[in-house]
Amino acid sequence: MSLYAQKTEIKVAFIGIRNLDIDPRTDYVGGIIQGLILYDLTRAPGVILVDRYSLDKVLREQELQLSGLIDNTDNSVKVGKLLGADFLVFIDYITIVLHSRLIRAEIFLDGKFVGYTTGNITEPFIIEKVKPGKHTVRVHLGKAFGIIKLPEVIFMDWSIEFDLAPGEREVLRDETTDFNSLLYEIQNLRYEGFYWNEKYRAKVEALWQKTFVDRNGKEISVSLALNPANTASGLVLSPIFIVNGEKRTMTLVAKNNDTVQLEAVIGIVKLVISIDQRYNDPYIHVSIERTDIWQGMFME
Repeated sequence: MSLYAQKTEIKVAFIGIRNLDIDPRTDYVGGIIQGLILYDLTRAPGVILVDRYSLDKVLREQELQLSGLIDNTDNSVKVGKLLGADFLVFIDYITIVLHSRLIRAEIFLDGKFVGYTTGNITEPFIIEKVKPGKHTVRVHLGKAFGIIKLPEVIFMDWSIEFDLAPGEREVLRDETTDFNSLLYEIQNLRYEGFYWNEKYRAKVEALWQKTFVDRNGKEISVSLALNPANTASGLVLSPIFIVNGEKRTMTLVAKNNDTVQLEAVIGIVKLVISIDQRYNDPYIHVSIERTDIWQGMFME
């Protein structure tokens, strides 16, 4: 048999709840949390709860405030000894505000499901009872929505990691988008049309250039000069298409009351030019797209 009696009970002094959110409208959460914790402590076997009168009496005698216990370890130890308490319990909490246009998308805080998006950008989802420190919020809405990590083109849920500091309020905006819309923007380097007339002459004659990074991290430079000219038979384009130094020179002659088109592919870049001369002014359409990106590829 042990020479020392084993302690079977612990004495706990509940200090209180502190709202670290700058928005006072969330103060009500503290009362809810406090009620739940006190209820659990009073029902827990082996736990003796220090009554609030004793705590307030010691604080008055020591000329201390509750905030002084929370922010000063020496004061906490001193008061704990005077009360004969084994533990002092206090809780900080903050709220996280998430704005999203999505309807019933799942929201996860640090990997744990906490609710659904409201579907109204002006009515955010509120995540309450959050303690200071590092946290991650993630939003999930099926296989067709999320964000795309570039340049590899990896499909994933939108998520954000942040460090929640005392006194700060974290307001987040969900950037989840349908993958096909994102793929369209990435795939199409140029997609536009214009009439061959004085209004658009400068645009047609200008040299177009663009640089992007492919899925392997390689930089790709693309340029196109249409080189338009009016001839007796109509509009003629003599496009010069260059991708990373590789050049193609072509010719496209407009035909009255008809549409003509040419295509060229260099590496992973495809060019399509058409002239529609069924109207008074020839209509030119130019499409330059990446062939390593396509609609629906997230389903594969």
